[in-house]
Amino acid sequence: MTVLQSRINTRDAGFAHNRDHMKAQVEDLRSVVDQIHQGGGAKAQERHTSRGKLLPRDRLNGLLDPGSPFLELSQLAAYKVYEDDVPGAGMITGPAATARIIEIISLLPGLTTTCSARQPRSKTVSAKMRNGR
Repeated sequence: MTVLQSRINTRDAGFAHNRDHMKAQVEDLRSVVDQIHQGGGAKAQERHTSRGKLLPRDRLNGLLDPGSPFLELSQLAAYKVYEDDVPGAGMITGPAATARIIEIISLLPGLTTTCSARQPRSKTVSAKMRNGR
């Protein structure tokens, strides 16, 4: 096998600048994703759980096989598209194993986010997903 030699100089000022910039971008992305994972916020979560309902991510964890990973695909869907926050376009979607079968799960969170039916682009995406397009 051919060994590829790197010509990157990790001591170069340009390399350090690019590394620091990338670290800042990754930290910002993680912060946004953490915020999205909160759904509609603490008040909406409290209202949801006071009615005896599970939060969306708790419902998702109940669907998955124990120890099964879940790769969320669309956390940033509808990010900064509407005036209202619509975390993940109002749904959680990704591949996962349930009953040892790998499938795509699309969970509509419900009351903890702005209802996706009110957002015209979300309706289009949902319809395409239902129709397999």
